[in-house]
Amino acid sequence: RLITKEGTWTPPMQFGDISVWSPDGKFIAYYWIRDSFGQLRIQEIETGKDWILREGSVKDKCPWPFEWTNDGKYLLAENSDGYGQRTLELVSVKDGSAKIIKTFGDQGLGGASMSPDGKYIVVCIGREKEKRDIHILSVDGTLDNELISFPGADWAPNWTPDGKKIIFASNRSGSPALWTVKVKDGQKTDEPVLIYDGISGSYKSLRFTNEGNLIFLSGTGYSSIFQSTINPDKGTIENAISITVDCSVPFWSPDGSKLGYIGKKGEDGNNVVIIRDLNTGKEKELKLRLKNLEQASGWGWAWPQWSLDGESLLLDYEKKEG
Repeated sequence: RLITKEGTWTPPMQFGDISVWSPDGKFIAYYWIRDSFGQLRIQEIETGKDWILREGSVKDKCPWPFEWTNDGKYLLAENSDGYGQRTLELVSVKDGSAKIIKTFGDQGLGGASMSPDGKYIVVCIGREKEKRDIHILSVDGTLDNELISFPGADWAPNWTPDGKKIIFASNRSGSPALWTVKVKDGQKTDEPVLIYDGISGSYKSLRFTNEGNLIFLSGTGYSSIFQSTINPDKGTIENAISITVDCSVPFWSPDGSKLGYIGKKGEDGNNVVIIRDLNTGKEKELKLRLKNLEQASGWGWAWPQWSLDGESLLLDYEKKEG
């Protein structure tokens, strides 16, 4: 069933974002955005009763939930003030009050998780996504150590249900993969070990099942392209023909004879723009030496465009220094 029915793109816009189940499965905590301000809400699944736990303002943003504590009394969450100063908090489910675990300034947080015994928190921090490390903190404030450090990116740490290991994502092997490290009394007892190769940079851990299996999301940002006929009278799509796979952002030439799209990145890390002649089926690759072509996703749409004469392309890309 629907958890909410208020979402709309008509100003003032409002919509749901991240959601997390309570340990007993009876409640859902979720982040709701309403006209640029956030709300931390909780809903009781059986009754549908919904209430606002915390609400953001200009000076105080709203806590963004990572997970519930095992006893169901608190939410581990990230928060920030109006100036982008971030904090890691434990938010009371009873009254919305917060205990600040640590203030991180302008450093970004790439995930956090509390140990099953409630004594420690692992958190990914760093100003740049490509250079984030994983730290371990004690809830009582007596421990604050760098647990995992690497010149590249480590993110999305999660405790295993037995509290003996941390599972995290890292590109230390040259591509995104899942690693694990043993931990005891807030200290690592061994070096990280590779356990699963093949995730993407968009990896997001969800939770462990009761059987101890990890559920996660990992998308490539690529999909398949089909060409089809639209029947406006019947409101149906007919005669769908597969054009290509593992690509994104298709765009037509002005005369309709060619189709452009962004293909998978090459070995050099650069994006590839592919132009397909729909009459002959032949394809031409444009290697543009651009690593971060924007795709139509998230808050903004940056769809490539042809010039009216069909001789040029307008592309949007993110420039990263260094």
